[in-house]
Amino acid sequence: MVPMKRNIPNSNDEPLDLLVVGGGIHGAAMAYYGALNTLKVGLVEKDDFCAHTSANSQKVIHGGLRYLQSLDIKRVLESIRERQRFYALFPHLVQPMGCVLPLSGWATKSREAMGIAFIIYRFLQKLIYREGLAAHQDKQPVLLSVDKLKAMFPGLATEKLRGAAYWYDGLCVEPERAIIALLKRAASLEASIANYAELTSIKRIDASTLSVVIKDRLTGCEHTCRTRKIALCTGPWLKDTFGLGAIPEELEKLRLISGVNIITEKLTDAPASIALKPKNRERPGFFFVLPWKNCSISGTIWENGGSIPRERVDASETAQQLNSEVHDSYIQSKQKPAILHTHFGYVPGTADTRKKPAECILPHYLLVDREREKSGDILQVVGVKFTTAFDVSYKALVKLFPQHQLTNVHSAHNLPIGSPVDDESRHLSEIQEQYLGRLPADKISTLFSIVGTELPWVLDTYILQEKPDKESIATNEEILRGMTGFFICEEMVVSLEDLIQRRFFAGGVSSLQNDELQTIAEEMASILKWTPEQLQSEIESSGAVMVTV
Repeated sequence: MVPMKRNIPNSNDEPLDLLVVGGGIHGAAMAYYGALNTLKVGLVEKDDFCAHTSANSQKVIHGGLRYLQSLDIKRVLESIRERQRFYALFPHLVQPMGCVLPLSGWATKSREAMGIAFIIYRFLQKLIYREGLAAHQDKQPVLLSVDKLKAMFPGLATEKLRGAAYWYDGLCVEPERAIIALLKRAASLEASIANYAELTSIKRIDASTLSVVIKDRLTGCEHTCRTRKIALCTGPWLKDTFGLGAIPEELEKLRLISGVNIITEKLTDAPASIALKPKNRERPGFFFVLPWKNCSISGTIWENGGSIPRERVDASETAQQLNSEVHDSYIQSKQKPAILHTHFGYVPGTADTRKKPAECILPHYLLVDREREKSGDILQVVGVKFTTAFDVSYKALVKLFPQHQLTNVHSAHNLPIGSPVDDESRHLSEIQEQYLGRLPADKISTLFSIVGTELPWVLDTYILQEKPDKESIATNEEILRGMTGFFICEEMVVSLEDLIQRRFFAGGVSSLQNDELQTIAEEMASILKWTPEQLQSEIESSGAVMVTV
């Protein structure tokens, strides 16, 4: 197993073919595809991987049904293909999720209109399945009766409804783990990967080479390296200049739209999401409530985010407003569910202040040339949707390397690290049988959902290495200490917050008992040589929700 070691490229190395800036889904996808295509790739992220917008979403991999309303068949096909790609790349992390849209009246969202749309959609799905992306092809859209709708969502007012549309999108349970898996595969193909490494300036050396300065935020040292091409996958920091001079007009016209989602106590027991019409008539569109782990995710409220991302954002008022409006639209009990975590993120939008923020979100991605003197070597990737990140990243690579024969086809030997080749349940069953009597089956299932097919190696190397007796069962403390060592040594974890929020308990909801948090923190302190003061500071800033027993 090749560890993902922190490696900032420098001028002593051979020039890179491609430097990717940004460790979200677009940056990770570009590094993955670039490395698969034998390019010499480097990726730097100024914070931790997936620390911003890529993690702060509703985690839905959309299948494009919405685009049928405008007869945008191209985007429907694109969305189906990309949903199926996520199924194929991450079978243990992305699963089908039922989606329910209550239907009323006789317009475009009536039973009749949705029935016709479903016939067209089934046909379009078959076209994509022929490309080999056929996972979960049994999940077909159907219409539900009012009785079935009421049985699924008893808190829903159904007096004016004529049933519901029911289809399947994908749910990426752990976007953070998907991004880490992509980066680990890129690293295994000799890509240089580093978090807490910030690009500060770009200069052109000659017609074919660029020089960049990268600041190591952990040591304060600066590194200079050379590269042929640069992909700026910087998310909301799309207007950073890096010494390149004026911002291109395409970027100047953009502003940021901020979005807030909330994770709450479970709102419904249904294994499907539901679209709720806000009672506030000024609020366009729907709220979507979806099941995630043992919680619900509700969203989204969109607001004007300004031109540059704010370092610190207090979204608590918006979160409370969202919780109230969702509760008003779906009254399961008199008491609103408790908010467990708030997700705040940005998407690019137009500067048209006459429209509501939700209506200003860019409908399509942008690939913007950032150089004036020479075109085609520095590309700003302005992504909009998590779902289409692979398609956008591949198109960006094609634009940067027009002379290369690039491919975006994955195979059994180049999947993201930890991804099963096929049915994840078979792999899980085999691992549970292999370690029967050494770990409880439910613990194995939980760990498999985090590291996938890496689990046997992780168990043997980090958890069971000092327990040669095959009759000896690993304790919870040994599991926590072993996984902590794995995340530090293999996945570049440098803080307790990184480990809890983006590796072990990804998604922001982590209810740890005091002794469990202390075990993890003490193991980190031992490996990373923290002082007692550092240890206490890390615990206080970790964001963990501690539970006293």
